[in-house]
Amino acid sequence: MRQYRRFYDLEVNVTKVVTQSEFVALDLAFRCLAASLKHAGILDEDLYVARLKAQISGDYPVAESKEIFNLKLQSYVDDIARVKGASD
Repeated sequence: MRQYRRFYDLEVNVTKVVTQSEFVALDLAFRCLAASLKHAGILDEDLYVARLKAQISGDYPVAESKEIFNLKLQSYVDDIARVKGASD
């Protein structure tokens, strides 16, 4: 029996406008979460960084600006490198 994958274009109706402040808050929350996980010895930093770098080097057509997208992801790579881990 053959298996087929189907891809659908879905339209999503967004009724709430997301503000710049909400994006900044989510960005900060994500950075704090990653830093906390690394400090606790739970985050596999090498895997985390490898996944971010794979997104940077790959195509991501959903991003409005690939340059800004890449810069933001690179900032996460740089940020996690500054956080001390559990064994540091």
